[in-house]
Parts: sequence; C-alpha cells; structure tokens
Amino acid sequence: MDVEDILRLVENPVTIETPVAMEMLNIHKGYGQNFGYVMYRCNQTIPTGNHTLTFTSMPLDRAQVFVNGKMVSTLDWKNTNLSMTLTEASLNQQENRLDILVENHGRVNYVQAGYNYFNEERKGINGDVHLNGNTLKNWTIFPLEMKQNLLQGALESKAWKSNKPNADSPTLCTATLHLSEKPKDTFLKLPGWIKGTVYVNNFNLGRYWTIGPQQTLYVPGPILKKGNNTILVFEQHKMGEEIVFQDTPILS
Repeated sequence: MDVEDILRLVENPVTIETPVAMEMLNIHKGYGQNFGYVMYRCNQTIPTGNHTLTFTSMPLDRAQVFVNGKMVSTLDWKNTNLSMTLTEASLNQQENRLDILVENHGRVNYVQAGYNYFNEERKGINGDVHLNGNTLKNWTIFPLEMKQNLLQGALESKAWKSNKPNADSPTLCTATLHLSEKPKDTFLKLPGWIKGTVYVNNFNLGRYWTIGPQQTLYVPGPILKKGNNTILVFEQHKMGEEIVFQDTPILS
C-alpha cells in the first residue's frame, strides 16, 4: 500500500496556513497528537526549475522530504542542514508536490536545570518552511498515529497492490504468519528493510532501523495466536523481500 492509500485512511487531516508541531494540531479535543508520524503536504505547488528549500528550525525528530512522492533529502542528527536545493531533475513537472514526513523518536520524562523536557518538547515542524526565501502557505497535515482504527482500516482496504511501490517512498506492507501449534516467544528480523515500525495482530511491536545495534524485535508469545497472525510493516524507505522469525535475538 503506497503513501497515497495510507493518507486516505486518515480520518482527521488538518488544513492550516503554516505548519505546526503535532502537539498543536486541533485534534483530540484540542490535545493534539502525542506519538507516531505526521505528514505535512504543501498545497502550494512548486514550479519546475532549481529552488532552495529552507526550514526555520529543525524538524523533530527526523524528517524526510519528498517531491512528487520521491524522497530528495533527510533531516536528522546526521544531517542538520536546514537549507537544501531542489533541482530541476526532481521538479520535473509543471506543478510539483512537496511532502514532509516527520517521525517522533520518543520523549524524555525528566527535569534538568529547571527545564521540563516532557512538557516542553514539540515534535514535527516548528516554524515556517521557505522556498527561495518566500514562506510556503496552505498545508494539509495528516496525523499518522498508527492507532487501531487506521491499522484495521488498512487491513480491510481494497487498495493492496501486488506490485512494488516506488523505491525510497513510505509503504505499508502486510503478511500472514500461520501457526499450527501453541505460540511461543520468538524474534522478528527484517533483512533488506531500512527503517520503520512493525505491528503484529495490531499490536505495536516496535521500531526497526538498519543502523542498529539491535537487528531483531522481540515477539512475545501471548500476542500471537494459533492459526493466522497478521503482520503490518510501515517502511519509511524501501521495502525488503522477506520477514524472518527466529529463535534467537541479534542484539549487536
């Protein structure tokens, strides 16, 4: 399932003039979004040519920048350059679409030097986004909390495709694990996958990332069942070919 099909499952997209952090979204009775991913889509199209895209502050915690559904840059702890060049090679249409997927990596829960990190952290895009010095306006924000309703909606969707989506683009994949005996604890490995989150029977198993050090996810026996077990993988970059269950972990 490609990113467009995923976004169609979001029940409460927010239309806003300029981007705000996920906690500031007018959802959940004003309490905003607390976890997961958030997709920012600029409804102001970008003309073809070479342009400079600039963030006024670092998106938290990790941002992937897409043009026409293809990733052109990533901002994270390895790349903190808030200014990037969008080339004519990627802006190959008369009107080009800009999407920014931001991932919340988690929160701290302590006070240090009088600063309450837990209450003050703001995830997502904090500040304006500029194109050639001009503020981009008119955005649609899709909260991707990956809750039960979205996961179940994905499983029931008719949008599943057997063909592979575009490389280096967010993808939701599904698989079935059939158990003929009573389930036991096991470990899940994703060879060839890059970064994302795994859900087993709609239970959030955790994140995976090739940079490690951990290369397997622990799968407790009680979340499995005899018969068919549903696996959903939200891959942020490039999907792999297989999912492997094994009896030992790889922790380094």
